[in-house]
Amino acid sequence: MKVFLLALPDPEQRSRIGSTLLEETNCAVETVEDEGAALRWMQTHGVDLALAHASVIRDPRLWVQLIKSDRSTGYWIVIGPGRVEAAVDWMRMGADYYIDETTPADEVIRILRSIWQTPPRPWVYTTRTEQTLLQVIREISRSLDDFEKLLNLVIDVAMEIGQADYGSLLLYHPQTARLEIAQQRGHSGPVDVTWGLLGLNPATLDEWFQTDTPVFLATPNAYQEKAEAPRPEIRSLLALPIHAGNRPVGGLLLAKTLQVPGNFTQNTVQVLQTFASDLGPVLRNALLQVQTQELNFKDDLTDAYNRRYFEHFLQEEIRRSERFGARLSIIFVDLDNLRTVNEKYGHMMGSKALQEVAHRMILAVRGSDRVVRYGGDEFCVILPETDTPGALQVAERLRSEIASRPFLTGDGLDVYLTASFGVATYPTHGLTKEELVQAADRAMYEVKSTTKNGIRVASPFPARTGGSR
Repeated sequence: MKVFLLALPDPEQRSRIGSTLLEETNCAVETVEDEGAALRWMQTHGVDLALAHASVIRDPRLWVQLIKSDRSTGYWIVIGPGRVEAAVDWMRMGADYYIDETTPADEVIRILRSIWQTPPRPWVYTTRTEQTLLQVIREISRSLDDFEKLLNLVIDVAMEIGQADYGSLLLYHPQTARLEIAQQRGHSGPVDVTWGLLGLNPATLDEWFQTDTPVFLATPNAYQEKAEAPRPEIRSLLALPIHAGNRPVGGLLLAKTLQVPGNFTQNTVQVLQTFASDLGPVLRNALLQVQTQELNFKDDLTDAYNRRYFEHFLQEEIRRSERFGARLSIIFVDLDNLRTVNEKYGHMMGSKALQEVAHRMILAVRGSDRVVRYGGDEFCVILPETDTPGALQVAERLRSEIASRPFLTGDGLDVYLTASFGVATYPTHGLTKEELVQAADRAMYEVKSTTKNGIRVASPFPARTGGSR
């Protein structure tokens, strides 16, 4: 006899779902109010399906251990807030399914019925999970302020559905029509700005994304034949075009590595294809909103992002890094001798030089990175998914871009500039936005006050005591 466990704090919900399960199935149904009772029951009896509210669960690892043990081979379904971040978090922690807590009891019962009446991991089951998450993404995409969050969520959900080791979201720039890496996962120390291409030529990806058919390179040999600079650790690669109507918006790249057994299944490819297809109109609308309103977030002079955007974006990236255990780095940049340009050639030439500096920096970083004009002749570069060694490589590339070639050559001048750089990484050098900024700023000023034209990493953040963040 199958055993269903309901760990729900709402007595009415417990009663309604529990009585329906008893009526419609030949199963034992146990209802509990707290985690302790649920864990004791599973340890003693095992379980085929556990439905628990997120507020009841204190230690997800114990649930996974008991539900997926030899005694139990069941599903773990979590009910919680209707936010895709919550859904992804719980699925990462081992939940098989996530349901919005505002879902009516009748709909919850219908979902449960579709699970217990079908074989493990059925197509309808996986598709329903994807559609639940996508509905929340659609809600998020309606707000321009959440565009960066939308991009993060798209790649995180795709990685979760595909159980991929590497992933990239690429979008066509609305003005240049060139493919740009919007987000990437699986590598925290980029050697160059093309890491998210996963060894493939942009022209090859453009050819794939212009069609509406996914490309699945199922073996290392198939991948290496198509890649321009193949990565030896990649086992298989899946490319998923994203279209809005007949217009390509971009695509998803997902890869599995040789270090982890298994490959993309046919069902997974079908789910991801549906996911990418439904994403097209969402991303297209979001890109159009960004294109028409991005001036609110851009510095008028340099085309870098402004302080308002900086405050929002850095805070969101810290939250995401904290949630997923990812590294996040920032680089503070202060031009060493722009004042000399202002004094010698006037402020108009100084402003032009500042524009050229910003444009060089923007072209030298990934599409998922952000160059911000922090104030005056000071910039900050935000590097998601990047550790300290990776940030040092980016800083050196930026330093070389600024120092190696003259500025204002179009105005008949030959002006050389240098800059001082300070690098800080979350959580090594700070746990909050303010601490991270202060750490990078201090490191930058140490360079500026001594050698100039150099890079320094911030001092490690002192260990905290007393349990405070």
